[in-house]
Amino acid sequence: MATASHSTGARKTRSRRIGCPFKAGIRFYKTFGEWRLIVHDPSHNHGGASASSLPSFRRAALKRHHNQIAAMLHQSLPPRQIISILEFQDPNTPIRARDIYNLRHRLDLGLLGDRTPVEGLITALSENDARNQPFFIGFGFISDKREASYRFILEGLAELYTRLGLPSPLTVLTEKDESLINASQAVWPQVKVVHCITRINKEILKYAK
Repeated sequence: MATASHSTGARKTRSRRIGCPFKAGIRFYKTFGEWRLIVHDPSHNHGGASASSLPSFRRAALKRHHNQIAAMLHQSLPPRQIISILEFQDPNTPIRARDIYNLRHRLDLGLLGDRTPVEGLITALSENDARNQPFFIGFGFISDKREASYRFILEGLAELYTRLGLPSPLTVLTEKDESLINASQAVWPQVKVVHCITRINKEILKYAK
């Protein structure tokens, strides 16, 4: 059974009672025609709020580092790794990982416009087709990461390249997987193997502590 909502739309807030002795009040003075703040006890039994707990501080910091963060997101660095880099540069940075996730979402929305990711992909494919630039996407599923398994996939891909009249790939991007590197060079001896920048950055952070 549906019931009527009596919500006023006001956000409910609460505060914790920690026995802080600070006490202040405001009083209107008719003589001066103004309100005045009167502090009865200025002492506190706790420290000040951290900068990261204040949204305005985080927004300001995010604005200052926007270009740097956007560049790292463009390199596919995960938000928590970006936070580690920012904290290394400034241990007192108020930016949180959630701020990075939100920024990434806004950047993605700006890139897609009003389109869904699938619609964005279809648009990219259509634009490539209009410029006579084919765009190929393929998937391969293997049960393990042995060199023989990688060679099985890559040999099938090489055969497909030949059937479509495509030139052999010039570059293979890996996460420094030796089995994949060996398989790639066995199937395409001339190929240049490069390592994923995200993995390299992770390794640097891991061993540079």
